[in-house]
Amino acid sequence: MTAAAIPSPSKSSNPALLASLLLIGGANSVLFSVVPPIGRHLGFVEWQIGLIVALSAVAFMISAAWWGRASDLRGRRFVVVAGMLGYGLGGIVFAALLDFGLAGLLTPMLLLVLAIGARIVQSALSGGVYPAAQAYIADATPPEKRAVALSAVTAAFALGTILGPAMAGLLVEISLTLPLYVIGLLGLAVAQWCLVSMSRRQLQVVRRAARLSPRDPRIAIWIAMAGVHFVSVAGTQQVLGFVVQDRLALDATATARVTSWIFMAGGLVAVLFQVLVVRRSKWSAGMLAILGLAASGIMQAGLLVAGDVWQFLAVALPLGISFACTSTGFSAAASIAVGPDEQGAAAGLIAAAQAGGFLIGPLLFSVLYQLVPAAPFAMGFGIATLLLLLTLLRKSVDP
Repeated sequence: MTAAAIPSPSKSSNPALLASLLLIGGANSVLFSVVPPIGRHLGFVEWQIGLIVALSAVAFMISAAWWGRASDLRGRRFVVVAGMLGYGLGGIVFAALLDFGLAGLLTPMLLLVLAIGARIVQSALSGGVYPAAQAYIADATPPEKRAVALSAVTAAFALGTILGPAMAGLLVEISLTLPLYVIGLLGLAVAQWCLVSMSRRQLQVVRRAARLSPRDPRIAIWIAMAGVHFVSVAGTQQVLGFVVQDRLALDATATARVTSWIFMAGGLVAVLFQVLVVRRSKWSAGMLAILGLAASGIMQAGLLVAGDVWQFLAVALPLGISFACTSTGFSAAASIAVGPDEQGAAAGLIAAAQAGGFLIGPLLFSVLYQLVPAAPFAMGFGIATLLLLLTLLRKSVDP
């Protein structure tokens, strides 16, 4: 519990904090844009490429909850700085390993093992950035305004999905791995920025953070829904590069470029929707989740039938709206349900559930894609529909 009430900062967000989220958003989009074609070029099959993402998600899932509670104990700044240092160094090592593989200096199997190891360490160290950022904003925001305030987290992340692919689309013309090096170096720079600019207020007031169980009835439903939703999110991101390459008959560089365009367009929609719609609204957490899940269903239906570049780009509209609303809705609902000394722990559990989706989704959707190319998107549509119905039912019972 707290020794005293946690004071609010003068602002609910910090430019360096938002930059860290922007960078991670950009890095994730870059990863899903360049790693599938690189993996195929190296001779890996879809499930092996999915394994890189899935096993790193295990590390993130385990570490996110721990880092979330650590932010209640040690402060938000400590967790964010440690996370960005780990993300930057891990990204550079991962890129270097891919270059060694492309140069023939490592056997495919050794490269796969080392790449998985690098991503596991990177994810374990950076797992607290997102929950610590959410808790930092929640500390300064009353419950009735929290859903909209937390949209700043999603907006920064979404802006990264614009800038990251835009950068990747240019840099892959020089080298397929160059975007990964740039992301790593920027991660180290942002860690330094967060160190000098973020408040240390948490260290002075929290003596013992509350232990929060994922089975706690206040948040269990939101944890479960976030996990299931992110099975679809992660799986779709994983196979998007494959379906673009196969349906459009592109080489590795062109696939990375087109996939980057899709992520960039989706990020642009997400940012515009956040700024022009969500930030001006008074929507509840439940309403945000409903809008996001409806958009997710439309996106999956679009991916079932997309057959040219423009149709794939059109999918970016519901993709962006889903991204802008769904995660924010789940996170805000969990944040509102718990007390001020449980904000980091709750955010960590939601982040861990989302990481669980990244554990299951890439492998599951990659296998489904190998069996029946349309199957991942049919499953994604089914997940979105089921979660939408559950959210509507919950909202009707507890508006």
